[in-house]
Amino acid sequence: MFTEINPRLDSILQLTKMTKKQTLLIIYNNMNLGGIQIKIIDIINQIHKNHKNTNLILCLRKKEGIFLKKISLKTKIISPNINRSSWQLILFPFWITYQIIKYKPRIILTFMDYAAISTLIAKKICFWTKTKIIINEEITTSIHTKTQKFPFLRFFLIRLLYPATHRILVPTITQKKDLIKLTNIKPSKIIITPNWLPQIVLQKKTKKRTKTTDILFMGRLEYQKNPTRLIKIIKLVKKEKPDIKTKIVGSGSLRKKIKKLISKNNLQKNIKLYSSTKIPEIFYNQSKILLLPSRYEGFPFSLLEALFANCLPIVSNIQEFKSFFTKYKKNLIFKTNKQAGKQIIHLLKHKKTRKQITKYYHNKVKKEQKPNIKKTIKLIVN
Repeated sequence: MFTEINPRLDSILQLTKMTKKQTLLIIYNNMNLGGIQIKIIDIINQIHKNHKNTNLILCLRKKEGIFLKKISLKTKIISPNINRSSWQLILFPFWITYQIIKYKPRIILTFMDYAAISTLIAKKICFWTKTKIIINEEITTSIHTKTQKFPFLRFFLIRLLYPATHRILVPTITQKKDLIKLTNIKPSKIIITPNWLPQIVLQKKTKKRTKTTDILFMGRLEYQKNPTRLIKIIKLVKKEKPDIKTKIVGSGSLRKKIKKLISKNNLQKNIKLYSSTKIPEIFYNQSKILLLPSRYEGFPFSLLEALFANCLPIVSNIQEFKSFFTKYKKNLIFKTNKQAGKQIIHLLKHKKTRKQITKYYHNKVKKEQKPNIKKTIKLIVN
């Protein structure tokens, strides 16, 4: 009978939809030091600030980590407190099932394969619910899964369960192509949402410091980050610059091996080793170059944080980095250790060139900051 909707009625319906209370569960492993944990803090803060109709509940496999204190007091935190090495890991999906039934969330946001797989299993059990599952896949899934325990089982579950998700958010085109190839997910379900400069960094006022450190490595001392390659590169640089000063900041399973390599290559005077820190900006502000020799990545926050502090990254030749560094590639992206060594020496010698490149990417990071976080929040909440 009516061919048009009354504009006033339509606006009322839209307003009702916006103000209607909804529950959002965020599901992950812990709040230890890491890029995903920093991202969770920003997402929570932005939703509390701009989407007050959303009731947030943070569900952690284990309630631990230095970033727990950073979570807004408005956020309810719940956990079954299951250790990573415990047989009880198999109970995590059933614990999530209970939370879905109890809280009846409209949306669940989860991260990476273990938390995502557990969440999707829970959703299969609660097949009658209308909860939408959104996965934030921060890393190249096929490469990352090969390095984990029981890779065959993980691959099987990813292929089986991931297509049932409502939406998958990835930081670059590399992760999207990888997921399309790996699973039968519709390409329209996978949306590229670039990472942003963490709000923690923007909120802190740090004094400008003299850049006394030549090379900085900031990250987990694990296979993915490839810290052993950094030792080989510094060894090459030392031949031309004997007083090269390097700082390695991070913890992980390769820490003992790194210590041995430093001693074996007689680099004790050139490389200082520090534990993981909650205040990385101090190290960025002191450093001229951030060296990222990663084997694979999503898109690391360390790169954005370094550029904001005018510390210039030199990076390995992987697609995730190449998609960001579209200018001055010859100075920043290396294929071999020898090439990396030459780039470092050149940029340390030519301060003007280093500052020019740093300024360009510093401005790029600041410009893209707000649109990136707004896009992500919109895709989660709406």
